[in-house]
Amino acid sequence: MKQQTVVTPERKAVAELDIQAVRQDFDLLRGGPGDTPYVYLDSASTSLTPRPVVEAVAHYYSELNANIHRASYAKAIEATRLFEEARETVARFVGAGTDEIVFTANASASLNLVAQLLHRNGLVDDGVVLTTLAEHHSNLLPWRNLGKEVSVKYIELRDDYSVDLDSLETHLRAGGVRLVALNYASNVTGTVNDIAAVSRLAREYGCLLAVDGAQGVPHCGFSAAELDVDFLAFSAHKMLGPTGVGVLYAKKSLLSGLAPVSVGGGTVRSVSASSALPLGGPSRFEVGTPNISGALGLAAAIDYVDRFGMGAIQAYEAELTADALRRFSRMEGVSLFGSRESANRVGTFSFRLDGVPADMLCQVLADAYNIATRGGHHCAQPLVDRLSEDGVCRMSTYFYNTRAELGFFFDSLQSVKDEFSKQGTR
Repeated sequence: MKQQTVVTPERKAVAELDIQAVRQDFDLLRGGPGDTPYVYLDSASTSLTPRPVVEAVAHYYSELNANIHRASYAKAIEATRLFEEARETVARFVGAGTDEIVFTANASASLNLVAQLLHRNGLVDDGVVLTTLAEHHSNLLPWRNLGKEVSVKYIELRDDYSVDLDSLETHLRAGGVRLVALNYASNVTGTVNDIAAVSRLAREYGCLLAVDGAQGVPHCGFSAAELDVDFLAFSAHKMLGPTGVGVLYAKKSLLSGLAPVSVGGGTVRSVSASSALPLGGPSRFEVGTPNISGALGLAAAIDYVDRFGMGAIQAYEAELTADALRRFSRMEGVSLFGSRESANRVGTFSFRLDGVPADMLCQVLADAYNIATRGGHHCAQPLVDRLSEDGVCRMSTYFYNTRAELGFFFDSLQSVKDEFSKQGTR
């Protein structure tokens, strides 16, 4: 399967990514003379934040710090303008309309909102939701939490842990499927699902498609027109932005007809003793004061990505991924899970080192080598339990990483392996 490369027409790709220029914008990567280098390889958990994003958030608090859509004084008007411009930036990034973008707290909140909206509006009740056991808990539990009204069934996985399209179609043929809910890219194996193919099947059989894009959008981009999904969830903090803000893209044809599940300030035009008139558009789903600074930070993160070009970023990340796969293939005693082809995965690598518990390995890498990775089940326990009894170590890259850092990581991993081998023979 070819990796989905989606670059919107207005996004210009440069010939080559200037990695040193990129790294200068990340203060955590700019150690002083004599400092132990900080090798950050945990971007699947949260990405680092470049200075322009930090400055955008700081500007809001230092220069504006006003609520939006309410007051008529200058700073409140400016805050509202910037917030809605941020919505425009996000919409452009995914190829959507501004009336299809809802700001949330994170991708998990977006997926929960989809589940509750579909349940509240009777679009999944007495039907089947199809998902896989390769999902993040945030794309499993919201559907199971709907109760007995909804039957959750699981599509089979291929050997590389991508969705098996034949299994999907078998479920669809059986009837009763209201929704397919899948990850764009796995937060464990890095495998990229063929969302375009899934979408074609969903359309053929008349069901909705919700995509967890937390891991896919930062690395693969997204085009609403090309991938044709009904709902897309993603988080700012996986894509250079601040924590506490996420996005739900929903087709206008769906969103405009959905009654909200949360109500209150900011969602209504008027309220009387016996009735309320809701706002139109995405605002009626953004109850209360939103994360204004977070939205501005997300817009700054998208502008930062556009500065280098998504095409250049993808090309550079593909080189990093191919390099990592080559190095994994040369290591004995290391089990790598997921595809060994760089064409259908992102730079997220989960593995086991024989005889070393995952959490212990990650701790040693941190303490002895100042390398940030993560061990455990990665909020995807049904999948990880299939891979390993005590979790896996996950190393994940982004476009601020270098081949030199990969070399240091693998040299360090080899040193840890050698040390544990010595201890085992004593």
